[in-house]
Amino acid sequence: MFELPRGVTGYGKENTREAVGRKDFFTQWVRSLASANHSKVVEVPVAEPWPSFTTLGIDRLEIWLLHNNHVPLVGVLTVPPEPGSSWAAAGGYVDLEVPTHAAGWRPQLLGAAVLNAPLEPSSLDLLASAERELADRYKPQTIGHVIFNYWA
Repeated sequence: MFELPRGVTGYGKENTREAVGRKDFFTQWVRSLASANHSKVVEVPVAEPWPSFTTLGIDRLEIWLLHNNHVPLVGVLTVPPEPGSSWAAAGGYVDLEVPTHAAGWRPQLLGAAVLNAPLEPSSLDLLASAERELADRYKPQTIGHVIFNYWA
């Protein structure tokens, strides 16, 4: 069972240089994946001023990579998330095999089984109390909902 890391929602955190640096590494990593597949990167506009995740697509593969801005976790969708939707996932998460020659930065790539798994109440035990309160308010249904959500 996957344990949600403390701080995964970013709730109560400032927009730090660390988060900005992770976004830069993520962007470079996706560009490397796109290049390895003779494709280009597609940016998804954000609806919130401080989104909790970044989304980039790889055109030729028709996949959308979501990166949590607070913890280096990545999920993959075959349908782009809709900006402004409360949940990032417009469709189910899928698995992705990353070529070994891709860029050196390696986030934790979460598979479909983890991200699509129903959220059990005990899954929130390791989160900070403010994060648990946020989950109580928004009622996420899957692990993916907690990791890739607009926590407004």
